[in-house]
Amino acid sequence: MKKMFVLLLALSLTFMMVLPASAATSTENNIPSNPNAPVYRPEDFDYQRAYQSDAAKMAQSQALTALQPEHTRASSSWYTLQSTYTMVGQLYSNYCVPASVRSILGYNNGGLSSAPSQSTIASALGTGAPNTTGTAFDLDMLDYVNEQNQSGFDYAWHEKTKSSVSDMQTRIKMSVDLYDMPPMLWVITTSSSEWGIAYNHAVTVNQISGDKATIGIGDPWPMYSGSGNTFYTISANGVYQGLQAMIW
Repeated sequence: MKKMFVLLLALSLTFMMVLPASAATSTENNIPSNPNAPVYRPEDFDYQRAYQSDAAKMAQSQALTALQPEHTRASSSWYTLQSTYTMVGQLYSNYCVPASVRSILGYNNGGLSSAPSQSTIASALGTGAPNTTGTAFDLDMLDYVNEQNQSGFDYAWHEKTKSSVSDMQTRIKMSVDLYDMPPMLWVITTSSSEWGIAYNHAVTVNQISGDKATIGIGDPWPMYSGSGNTFYTISANGVYQGLQAMIW
């Protein structure tokens, strides 16, 4: 496995949903594409593929933005992924990471047929047997995602301990709008939070509002539990409250 150029402190925590298991009602859900989204492609830039630190990707992002000035949009509009985004429902209660990884790789690689299955991802990342222990959201997971990712750009690791709400918003916006890559978040929430549920969970992001105050979440849990919406929005402050780490 390739090593990252900069050694980051890895946060590791196994994921297990606190809600009772129930049968899945479906395994996929789509959100429509945005035909007006700007197109940024790796071949447009002189870019050397490398495993990046958060700081290195921020520097790269600023350079790419200078080459391709961002779209000017009203604060009521949304920055969305360019193409149709398919969110995969997790197969088991402890498969939120495999489902989220499959979803973002399916988008980046041109379709779910070009992404590893949840069971393959779970095996590679050391996920426990179905409905037991979950997957560590750590740098090994990041390495795996980057090894499988075919977008031409790598994900970088960002921790809440080194972050503000603004830092998180900027990275989500860049990932969605500049790189056309869905970010993936690790969140720990409570039922009294804006999320409305007690989660130790991995989710993805498909959009962020023009003023960056609201974030669109793609969640693998509702399709497994048979309750709730796969796609929903949470305020940036609400997302940040639960955020532990993210890849963008």
